[in-house]
Order: sequence, then C-alpha cells, then structure tokens
Amino acid sequence: SIDSTLTSDFNFSNVTNITNNIFDSVYAQIAAVENTVYLVWQESINDKSKKNNYDIFFIKSEDNGNTFSKPINLSNNSGFSEHPQIAVSKNGIFIVWADNTNSNNTEITFTKSEDNGTTFSKVINLSNNSKNSNNVEISAFDENVYVVWQDIDHNNNNKNSSIMFKSSNDSGNTFNDTIELATNTNDAYPKVNSYQDNVYIVW
Repeated sequence: SIDSTLTSDFNFSNVTNITNNIFDSVYAQIAAVENTVYLVWQESINDKSKKNNYDIFFIKSEDNGNTFSKPINLSNNSGFSEHPQIAVSKNGIFIVWADNTNSNNTEITFTKSEDNGTTFSKVINLSNNSKNSNNVEISAFDENVYVVWQDIDHNNNNKNSSIMFKSSNDSGNTFNDTIELATNTNDAYPKVNSYQDNVYIVW
C-alpha cells in the first residue's frame, strides 16, 4: 500500500485549464525561474485554409501560476509545428520545435525572448538540411544554448539516422556549425542538459 503521509507535505491548487481549446492542445512543456512560470505547447488551429495545422503557443505567469498572460502564437504558419521544448536562463527564454512549413522535410526551428516573454525573435531554421529533423531537446545556462535532435534520411527508408548537436555562446544570436555526434542510430531520442560551460548529452 502507498503511505498517505508522502503527499501530506504538498498543497496543490485547483486544476487550471490553460488553453481552453475545443481542439487539440498537446505536448506541453514547462519551465520556471523564481516566481515566473513559462509554458509552451502544440495546438490545433481551427481554420479551413490550414487543414491539419498545428502551431506552437507560449504563455507565462508572473505570480507563481495564479494568473497567466494571453497566449502568444510563436510559429503562426500554415504547416505542422510540433513537439516544442523550452529552456530558460538569466539571459533569456529559448524555444525550439520541429516544423515542415517551408520545406519538404521537417526542420528544427528556434526563437528566443530577451524581455521575459513579451516579444520573441524571428524564427530561424537550425537544422536546414534535406533530412527529417525531429526529437529536439534544448538546454541553456547563462549565454550558452545547446540543442540536440535526430536527423532521419527519409530518402533511404528512414535508415541511417544521426544525432545532431548545435550550440550558441551568445544567447542564441548566432549558432556554431552543426556537429554530428553519432550515426546509424534508430529512434534515439537524445536528451541534453548543461551547467556552466559543460554540456551533457545522452541517447
């Protein structure tokens, strides 16, 4: 049996419906710094001109999750934007997701905010290749931002996939060249974490 005393030290608030959407709101991610809570998720858009379209949304609370700001549509495009990830440091809010809007394959896209989530930078393409780029993860510490993902060669029956890595040392203003960490992987789902100038990756 489960010891009921294990939950006695926690006082949870009532459940809050953040999205209140009659369509899908899925794959939410969360980050927090001091009293501020940040959320990103993937949401179905009800628009006949955008069939099967999902966009990436962002919302924040500056009072420990008691109230939330109006959601911001970060991707706001006609394609399929999915699986967002978020990292926060004292230098900003950093968000990535997979997107097929401007390509025949899925690309890893990135945006950031330097004003606590009030505005976000222009979305940029980090992977920028002919493969399907998915399973993205992000970590940040101070001005260092690290992104990992899996590249899958859809022209080769989805074989010969690779683990890819990209980093920025100036809070996402510029990124270094992409590094291929491993080849011949399959459904690897890489993960990344960082502390100071150290970065740790597993798959």
